[in-house]
Amino acid sequence: MDSLTSPRRDRIIIEVRSLDQALKVKKDVASAYGEMIKENISYWLAVEQDLIDSYSSMIGEAQDSKISDALRRIIEDSRGHVEVLESMMESFSKMIRDEERHAKTLEGFQNSA
Repeated sequence: MDSLTSPRRDRIIIEVRSLDQALKVKKDVASAYGEMIKENISYWLAVEQDLIDSYSSMIGEAQDSKISDALRRIIEDSRGHVEVLESMMESFSKMIRDEERHAKTLEGFQNSA
């Protein structure tokens, strides 16, 4: 959808009118949002990996084949979640690097002005 057909939303950033403001936004995005998201993804990734280890141990102790089968399916889902989370981490890391590069570009303009 383009801006003419998409639903209107309130803006987060009213308007950037200077290099100082632009630089502040870029730094805030990289440090506050990006790093916080990466930290949460890292935690979720660790939880999924811990669950895989725990459920794998439980399979050996399970005496009911239905429970073992269910645990195997859950483990496979968790392995898929690990892959998705790792991909998300790579994507967010790239976005943070982009924001940092943008900030350096803007700083260069500030220093030359």
